[in-house]
Amino acid sequence: MSTSDGFVFDQLQESIPKVLGEESITRAVDGLMLGTRDVLLAYRSGVSTAITSPISGGLLGGLGTHFSLGAKHQLEPEAVLDDVTAVHVAVLHRGGGPSVSTQIVVLRRLLLGPYTGERGASFEAVVKGKSPLVVSVKNADIITSLLKLKREVEAISGTPIEMTLVGAGEAHLVAAELAAANVGVVVTPPRPFPFTWEGRRVSVIRLNVFSKYLSDIVIQGPPITERSLVTSLFAHGVTVGIGHQGVEEDAQLSAWAARNLRWDAAWVHIDYHGLISIEDALNMATTNVEKLLRVTRTASDSDTGCHERRGTAQFRGKGGCSDFSEAQRPDSVRGLMSETEMNLFPPRSCKMTVRLPKETRVLVVKKSPAERKPLYHDAVIEKRLIPVLQSGQVLVKMGAVAFNRRDLWIRFGRYPGIAFGATFGADGAGTVVASTDPRDPLLQRRVFLTPMRGWESSPEAPEPGSMFGILGGGKHPPLGTFADYVVVERDQVIRSPDHLDDVHMAAWPLGGLTAWRAAVVNARVRQGQNILITGIGGGVALIALQLCLAKGANVFVTSGSEDKIQKATALGAVGGVNYKSENWPGQLGELLAKRAGSALLDAVIDSGGGDIIGRVNKILKPGGKVIVYGMTANPTIKFTMREVLKHHQLIGSAEQGFALMKHGSQFGKIVVRMDESGQAAARL
Repeated sequence: MSTSDGFVFDQLQESIPKVLGEESITRAVDGLMLGTRDVLLAYRSGVSTAITSPISGGLLGGLGTHFSLGAKHQLEPEAVLDDVTAVHVAVLHRGGGPSVSTQIVVLRRLLLGPYTGERGASFEAVVKGKSPLVVSVKNADIITSLLKLKREVEAISGTPIEMTLVGAGEAHLVAAELAAANVGVVVTPPRPFPFTWEGRRVSVIRLNVFSKYLSDIVIQGPPITERSLVTSLFAHGVTVGIGHQGVEEDAQLSAWAARNLRWDAAWVHIDYHGLISIEDALNMATTNVEKLLRVTRTASDSDTGCHERRGTAQFRGKGGCSDFSEAQRPDSVRGLMSETEMNLFPPRSCKMTVRLPKETRVLVVKKSPAERKPLYHDAVIEKRLIPVLQSGQVLVKMGAVAFNRRDLWIRFGRYPGIAFGATFGADGAGTVVASTDPRDPLLQRRVFLTPMRGWESSPEAPEPGSMFGILGGGKHPPLGTFADYVVVERDQVIRSPDHLDDVHMAAWPLGGLTAWRAAVVNARVRQGQNILITGIGGGVALIALQLCLAKGANVFVTSGSEDKIQKATALGAVGGVNYKSENWPGQLGELLAKRAGSALLDAVIDSGGGDIIGRVNKILKPGGKVIVYGMTANPTIKFTMREVLKHHQLIGSAEQGFALMKHGSQFGKIVVRMDESGQAAARL
């Protein structure tokens, strides 16, 4: 591979010999050269196979090929693994050559046909999705033209085109668009440098007044900037492959560097502080490149092993590297790490980082058919694209989500501000799997989401003009937790304590906040006070019970279930009565006098509403408080002059309920554990 096979004819600038014909296309396999210096050095360094395309100074390169570097000649068994891989072209600014617009016109003509000869058949295979189109490109403006061309051809053919970009030093400027178009990138070199004006936005030294502007379009990579081309593409969900570094922009002039790609893969992992795992880095140099360039191999040929040895991570088996020579321009060379070589990476687990998906399942509110009586809106699982992270956002992989009574009220159409198509759920906990900051300390940390917006600091109520809202099912804020993945503001997630797993953590946020405001902020529960908590068994009521007990109060409960009353007393409640009894207030008064030494309550924490004030009037001390955080029994509350004269206080709280359970038979919150195969409800 150290001896050049030469350049193919540029059909836009040169006269093509008649013997070749106008519809021919060059095959790299026909000029394949083995046993050269670069091939042998790469093979000795662990490189096993390569993918190469013909060298061309013009638009049309030709058909790539996949071969073994250890073979002496092409006729050896498995010397050539794939005669033809992909169709290769190059759209670049060429001094004195055809314009970029001319190259795009020609490429459009090749893709849309008519298809004649071997060249026509090759491009027809691209349009039918049977072969990828690999485009060497540098400039972001040309990349956008290629994306528009791809969309245009797909609209005509009705079939997605498999497109891969090679080089693409400015691809970070259009990373979101590449991800949306499902276009992958083989980054060569992996640490780009602006060798030419065409790639000027690859990397630049920041200078005085221009530095702020340049920081938005230029990412030199560590140590100058935290982000790089590779990490930007990776964070946006683009499938990324890498080639070797070398010292030249043109890969064929740096073929000697193919032997070093395993170190380039290590560099990608180490430089970005955990954002790109060991496995991800190796995949970029191996399986990702194979996928992007469409090679066919057996599973045993493409395995990359990771194992622990002496406390450090090593790699064995057939790994990968990209190799480029003077004779051919390979886009990938696969390699292996021997057992005797140095460790590539610092000590850490070989646990594989999950590849970030492009879409997520969500549970959304759908409007009930008009003929359905009584009204009950639908809850439907849909798949939606995961939005591209913006500055200050993180992506959370949900581990567990919890229901609240408001979710049921939304389905009944009794909750204000319902937004059809919105995702359900205010409570959830999970793990931060992506951030716009590669060094974000929250990466791979467990967190829970704050359940509301627009209430920052006031202890009494949301600040005026703050657009207060609870997550899930509404217009504001426009997100919910019932999803596999949630994009959320970084300052709206909080580290989960180590002693609570995701299931237990998801049960706390909205219910815990509501219970705290009811018991601590509004009721101001103190040691020795008599407190009544109605409807024990729901999430808020149980948390309020624990808070009041922690304050040293005497807690009494009501429930329609004797079993729930017994469970509450087992948790520390003094006692309870069944509210289905017509004279439950009288029974509670007797219990108060017997067990607490006083027949009067200091405060009532209630979820039912209705005539709660009238029922407890005789056993609520003057100046006593009734804290109502829900109205599950009745949407109205009676408050008469009788209560005013006794200075009773009716205080409302923000949260609207308990768990999503029509019959109310649960004791605690209903939490859904999220996993790869489905969902399983866990009752707490």
